[in-house]
Amino acid sequence: MNLFRVFAAAGLVLAAGVASAGPITVTFEGVRPGTGNAGQYNWNSGGTTYAGLAYTPFGNGSASATHFVSFCIERTQTINGGTTYSDYTLSPYTGSTGTAFSLRSMWAEFRDDVDVGTDAEKAAKSTAFQHAVWSLIDPSYLPALTANESVYLTAYMNSANWNSGLANLGLMSSANSQDQLVAMLGAPQATPEPGMLALGLLIAPAVYLRRRWAKG
Repeated sequence: MNLFRVFAAAGLVLAAGVASAGPITVTFEGVRPGTGNAGQYNWNSGGTTYAGLAYTPFGNGSASATHFVSFCIERTQTINGGTTYSDYTLSPYTGSTGTAFSLRSMWAEFRDDVDVGTDAEKAAKSTAFQHAVWSLIDPSYLPALTANESVYLTAYMNSANWNSGLANLGLMSSANSQDQLVAMLGAPQATPEPGMLALGLLIAPAVYLRRRWAKG
C-alpha cells in the first residue's frame, strides 16, 4: 500500500523544501503512562540518533539516551509493543492555522505538565492529552474518560489556555502503521498575530484529507 496525504488548509503541512528523514528504524516499547492505548507512546531508536528529534532519556519507557515519546494521530491503524519498525519517515510538522495550530498550541502549553505529579496523575494527564489530540483531529470523536481525565481534557482543549506559542513538532508517518506526533528540538515559536490568524482561518478552513490506493 502507498499512503498519500493532502495536508491542506488545516495547516497539516510539511515544511517546503525540507526533506524528510527516512525510512527510520525505531522500536515501539509500549504505551505508558496512560490508560489502555491512550497515553504516551514510548520508542527507542537504538544505535541511531536522528537529528532534530527531542529525546527523553529519563522518560517512562527505557532509560536509553535514544528513548523518545510520541502521541498517536491515527486511530485507524495499529502498532505492536516490542516491535521494530523500519518504514517510518520523520518530517517537520508545521502550520499556523486550523488543526495544526491547535495541536501545536496545546502541545506547547501542556505537554511538559503531563509529566508532573504522582504516577496516577501522570497516567490521567497522558490519557487526557492523547484523547485531546484525537479530538482536535476529529471533532466528532467522543472519548470515554474518568472524571479526573475529563477535567484535564477540558483544560487542554480550551484554546483560551494556549498562551505558550507553537511547539516544534515532527510527523512520524507510515503507510501501514499508526502515524505519530513527536517533539522536535527548539523553543516554541511565537503565536501568529490575531489578525493574520483570522485571515488564515478564513482562507484555509481546517481540512485533513487522506487517500490510499494500491500500487499498480
